[in-house]
Amino acid sequence: MIKTAQEYWAEVGLKTLTNLPVLDQKDTQTNFPLGFKVRGQILKLFTKIFVFFLFSLTAVKASPTQDLLDKLASAPSAAAAKLITMDIQKAWINSHKDPTEKKMMSQALSAMDSGNLIKAEKELTKLIQKNPDFVEAWNKRATVRFFNGNLAGSETDVFEVLSREPRHFGAISGLAMINVHLGALQEAVKAYEMLLNIHPHSKDAKTYLPHLKKKIGQHEL
Repeated sequence: MIKTAQEYWAEVGLKTLTNLPVLDQKDTQTNFPLGFKVRGQILKLFTKIFVFFLFSLTAVKASPTQDLLDKLASAPSAAAAKLITMDIQKAWINSHKDPTEKKMMSQALSAMDSGNLIKAEKELTKLIQKNPDFVEAWNKRATVRFFNGNLAGSETDVFEVLSREPRHFGAISGLAMINVHLGALQEAVKAYEMLLNIHPHSKDAKTYLPHLKKKIGQHEL
């Protein structure tokens, strides 16, 4: 069974949170192209874009995926939300424009599932070059790059996803995990809080957010 990007992110799990900081912040500042302050500003920008998007929904042409995201935000239970997220992820995966793109995505997913992340990244890069608006290609490459240890590349791809789909809950969850690995815990908290606005029943956010807030000295109200 092929895993979703969100399932790959989730595999990082609480093991990461109980061993923070994963990267030394001094090393992170020198090796990562964006400092914490700049990255925090970028996250704030995407938060503003997300809020603007919510208030602009009436002006956006309705689509099945956007309707599903609306339903996800008001899902009555975790079970209902899970079914909706499955439908959304299926729609995102199948948003190819032609059979060639479908085949390229299929090959990339098979490579990911077999653990051949180098091949998966190559396939996804070719797919992105062919169709830069294939949102899920960016998201899958972000996942692959994360597990290949390329956190900077992964974060760049996440922002490409969010610039095209501000409510991509998988990408936001991935962004939170990137921040966890970088030791930017406050930014991780912000990302998970944004995730809960989109996906109130997110298992990742509900699992990791309390631990993160405890790490930085915040308390639940």
